Amino acid sequence: MTTVSRPHGHDAPPIAGEWDRMLREFRALGGIVENVALGNGPSGWALVPLDPAKPFLIRVPANLLFRVTDIEFAGDRIALGANARVAPPERDFFQHYQNAFSWGGEGHRESANLVAMFDSLPQNLRTALSSNFRMHHFVEGEPETRIRRHFLRSRMIVCNNENIHAPILELAKRGHDGFSCTSVEQEGLQIDGQTGGEIFLDCGPLDSFDVFRNTGLAVGRPFVHSLPVAVKIGALDLTILRRIGLHTERAGLLTPQLGVDGKSLSLSYLIIGHSNFPRLSRGIFCSLMRGAGAVRPDEAFDTILYINRTRFLGLLEALEAGHGELVRRLRSMALFQLEAMAHCVGTGE
Repeated sequence: MTTVSRPHGHDAPPIAGEWDRMLREFRALGGIVENVALGNGPSGWALVPLDPAKPFLIRVPANLLFRVTDIEFAGDRIALGANARVAPPERDFFQHYQNAFSWGGEGHRESANLVAMFDSLPQNLRTALSSNFRMHHFVEGEPETRIRRHFLRSRMIVCNNENIHAPILELAKRGHDGFSCTSVEQEGLQIDGQTGGEIFLDCGPLDSFDVFRNTGLAVGRPFVHSLPVAVKIGALDLTILRRIGLHTERAGLLTPQLGVDGKSLSLSYLIIGHSNFPRLSRGIFCSLMRGAGAVRPDEAFDTILYINRTRFLGLLEALEAGHGELVRRLRSMALFQLEAMAHCVGTGE
């Protein structure tokens, strides 16, 4: 079985025979896996091509896409709830797959390690992560509940506005050079392509901050979204949300949805830096604000940038005396955000 290098101390993936048995069950239920093995990556188990010189393909049919809301935990086991509309063969596959390769493979241990790292942080830093950065799901509540919540959150895929657990695909880590997941054949999902190393999933519309909130990993992204903030723009109140999936097409571009309620405005999200389009972030904001009758939009945009920079610079300062793997990841994530914010120059129409 092809593998990539991995630090000492992690358990090895299941033997090839067990992987092959699972693939036979997967294929019997309509799935397709070509040129893919389970190997060792720098941060845990990894999907890798058997032959890097050939393309790979993973296709998960609709009958093997499981809604996250249907998944339940009982003790150290994971299963589909009694009310889940899933046929017996698919239920049996889910149970076998989860306990051998996902939750019972490396999923629980990986999530428990991350929660333990958060619990080891100083209380003031944990409070700041919860209140200023919406990371309460990492630091608040009973540990096992947080472990389960992170496992589901880190491995889900959004498909047709639903959070989906897709076997085999969910074993792929998120990466800046990942492969896009596409819908095919009656709402099934697939990734395909060719790579000489680990097979990564694309991060989609998420910036480095949201990738970290979902997975606990620091991944560089070319763009950055504003944190939720409220500012004044002339006589109007403006609220920036972080609902990335809510957008409108204007002049061939996807722009945030603008809400107008009297003297209150809201944007579903706001890009405040993009390395590929450094003039566009401010341009979109100013265009939307002028269309809503707001004055001096440049000043409001500068205020939003200032708030975001200050938050992440404050996080870096709070991390200064810290050490360990989680501190390193948090520091990298903050630097990725600040770097993307630096790519906001000029105004493009």
